Amino acid sequence: MNLYFREAIKERRARPKGDLTSLLIAVEEDDQLTEEEIIANCSLLLSAGHETTTNLIGNGLLSLLKHPDQLRHVIEKPDIMQSAVEELLRFDCPVQLAPRAFIAEIRLGEVSIPTGQRVTLMLGAANRDGERFNDPDRLNLNADPTGISHSASTVIFAWARSWPVWKRS
Repeated sequence: MNLYFREAIKERRARPKGDLTSLLIAVEEDDQLTEEEIIANCSLLLSAGHETTTNLIGNGLLSLLKHPDQLRHVIEKPDIMQSAVEELLRFDCPVQLAPRAFIAEIRLGEVSIPTGQRVTLMLGAANRDGERFNDPDRLNLNADPTGISHSASTVIFAWARSWPVWKRS
């Protein structure tokens, strides 16, 4: 995959387009990213986007087949599709764990979390929190999707909106 991205970067350097690779190259030319960092970002975005989409489709289809009443409901009311997808993400999140590390010390209640501390966000567990969701173990395509944690960024922003203290570990 690295070879593919090296060739794509070479092509974009010669003929920039309005795509993400070209934007990353522009950042590289400002000495903010190396070619290796561009390749790493492209690889991450490709694999993360593919994996999460594939898992959402598979998990969502399986959940609907296990809950035929919900399948019938979404077929009969296709206008709920957007909130149905959010609920399917909540019910069986395609990404269960998200490792992170703090880049600055923070205090949460009585607990001090030092710089560099590694944590694992448990997205699946967050989506089954009975204090946040009414009947969290039930698939309900009519549920209000507010507060669903289907990505690490969702958990981070919901948990600590104004704390710039995270980095991917």
